[in-house]
Amino acid sequence: MENYHKSSLLAILIGILPLIFELSSNIWHGDNGFFIISAAYGLILLLLTLSIEIEDLDQWFAEKALSYLSVFLTLTAILNKIEILSFTEVGSLYRLAIIAYMGTLYFLDRHFNTKNLVLLF
Repeated sequence: MENYHKSSLLAILIGILPLIFELSSNIWHGDNGFFIISAAYGLILLLLTLSIEIEDLDQWFAEKALSYLSVFLTLTAILNKIEILSFTEVGSLYRLAIIAYMGTLYFLDRHFNTKNLVLLF
């Protein structure tokens, strides 16, 4: 698989992180199940990251990963609002939201476009 496809897949997997946190913590209410899912997910991300050359993880990758992260954070918040998926990992989501917000502000400064404005809101 080309590095472009691997980096796109990695960006999507990083973006899905909020849903993975919430689904795994809702399925397993104890710490052991959540730890197993988080560790397995982290290993998958690590193995995928190690198979990509570092030069291919550039600004495009960071902007794409933050875009996916913002979209899935919003989706997770919407699912919580309509009471399909309740927040259980609020601390993790809060940290991810701060990262996504600060990254979106950075890329809005670099590329003032509609996509970054929508992601900011």
